[in-house]
Amino acid sequence: MSELINNSKYRKERLKELILKLHEGESAEAVKKELVETLSL
Repeated sequence: MSELINNSKYRKERLKELILKLHEGESAEAVKKELVETLSL
């Protein structure tokens, strides 16, 4: 069960990082690729 909680925390942190990258001007395609990689873990 704890691994699911940790996975959820990790995904939330990654989503925050990816949103910040978009705000900083990184291309949507690059961020989308990272998002797909994150969600496939």
